[in-house]
Amino acid sequence: MALQDIIESIEVDTKKNIEHIEQERDTTISQIKEEGSIKFTLKRKELLDKAEIVGKKIIEKAIFNVLSETNDEIDRKKLRAINEAYLRAEKKLANLEKDEYFSLMENLWFKINQRDNLEIFIADNKEKETKDFFLSKEIQVSGVINSKGGFVVKTKELEINNTFEAIIDNLRKKTEIEVVEMLFKS
Repeated sequence: MALQDIIESIEVDTKKNIEHIEQERDTTISQIKEEGSIKFTLKRKELLDKAEIVGKKIIEKAIFNVLSETNDEIDRKKLRAINEAYLRAEKKLANLEKDEYFSLMENLWFKINQRDNLEIFIADNKEKETKDFFLSKEIQVSGVINSKGGFVVKTKELEINNTFEAIIDNLRKKTEIEVVEMLFKS
């Protein structure tokens, strides 16, 4: 018998063994599924009968508790998502490229009507960019404040806070009720 014949014989035997094993496996799986289905059905009926007799109220209370906990968790996740959205917005502002930052500063500056006797305090995290912006307008900066970006303008009569934190806080005040209503509609 040549080596090739031995290999072919081994392959044929192996194939037969695999088919036999697969057939046994499929049969066993079918039997297990069938037995499990029968056991499940019997156990389910037994439990349902006991539940009806012994404690329908206990089950209702458990369901209520689970639903309450689930709803509380969903509510917490919704609130967390809202907070994260505002934090992402603030982070996006803090990471603006210089030209985008200048454009934003230009828009914020444009909205300030009174420009006499101003004190301008700029954000420490964007100190260079903000200082460059005001220098390009030939405006002196009075100081630095702790902020991720933007500036605060002060006069004797008023203070305008155009820091990123204040912008996001104002946006949040304007939109939070709508966002909460959308997310928490039942």
